[in-house]
Amino acid sequence: MKDKTKRNPLNIAYVGLRGVPGVYGGVDRVIEEIGTGLSKRGHKIVVYCWKSIYPRPVSTYKKIELVYLPTVPVKYLGTLIHTFLGCVSATRKDIDIVHINNLENAFFAIIPRLFGKIVVIQPHGPAWPVLKWGTFKDRFAFNLKIIASRIFLYSCRFPTTMLPHKVVVISSTDARYISRRKLDKFVLIHNGCNIPEPLPPDKMLSLGIKPKGYLLFVGRFDPRKGCHYLIKAFREMKTNLKLVVVGGPLEESYGRYIRKIAGNDKRIMLLGPVYDSLLNELFSNALIYVHPSESEGQSISLLEGLAYGNCVVASDTPESIETAGENACYFNNGDCEDLVRVLEELISQPKKIDDMSIKGRDHVIEKFQWDDKILKYEALYRSLIKH
Repeated sequence: MKDKTKRNPLNIAYVGLRGVPGVYGGVDRVIEEIGTGLSKRGHKIVVYCWKSIYPRPVSTYKKIELVYLPTVPVKYLGTLIHTFLGCVSATRKDIDIVHINNLENAFFAIIPRLFGKIVVIQPHGPAWPVLKWGTFKDRFAFNLKIIASRIFLYSCRFPTTMLPHKVVVISSTDARYISRRKLDKFVLIHNGCNIPEPLPPDKMLSLGIKPKGYLLFVGRFDPRKGCHYLIKAFREMKTNLKLVVVGGPLEESYGRYIRKIAGNDKRIMLLGPVYDSLLNELFSNALIYVHPSESEGQSISLLEGLAYGNCVVASDTPESIETAGENACYFNNGDCEDLVRVLEELISQPKKIDDMSIKGRDHVIEKFQWDDKILKYEALYRSLIKH
């Protein structure tokens, strides 16, 4: 019998992200995995990419068709312009489903709907909280932008519930943020994670980083990731371990603040963004992976920390607990003193670190593999086509 997937391929367009291969953030990496998985199952996938980010454009990537559109190099405005152009372009293609990413793009769902396309919106996390970090001067301009974006994102909740056929949320927190009522439009599909093969130390040794001799943080530099709590806590600890921080940009206001509070502590290594095998090595050989996030949808880095077999310490946010369950150690969100307590207790208990490492990897294998998530997306899309 022939595979029905092969006989009835779907045509799906993804808009509202920077593009694939993912080089900017978690949303791009998520769509790369979904698109790659669906293309392997015979579906036609189109991803709209920022022309300015990919100086050497290619027409396809892992069987995904790539369409490059211009926009302005301004974070929020650039996203809105690019999504608008992507939605317009999708109406002119043989597309069944337009999958719009990020809450701020919800208003544009009206465009493909007017042309008879099925529309899915995926927020990828609640709005940014207004956080207190650094001096008032450090955070004034940054938080001013966040306040403006929160007002705008609040208004985006209404088209998100009204315009699409379905809303995919990656955590229960997403659904509660968008609507206090349970809506039939909501579909919960957690992010997935590929199970990596741990790498032995190589490049990291040349940087003076020894296996099991460091704590690790990986994440984009923005205040809600909570990196400042980790650095402040680590500076209070009496330990010979290093703290390896992977992320950036270091040049913007929050990055400058991170460098300021790291000070001259030689135990703290700010490596900037890392994407090659060095990142795999760092995940593979860390003593503890720390995820101090204050607010986000569902962290890919947290899943990767678990999948690499790290002992994970995370803030006790609903999103982190929903992801890691009993397979991580938690500290009170935003509490540096409690983070110091949890880390020092763990460091003094090597057997507990080993036990948590095994539990975390098994947890991801059981509940968060991408193959299972791809089937859920495919089932969702097919149900929309059917009805």
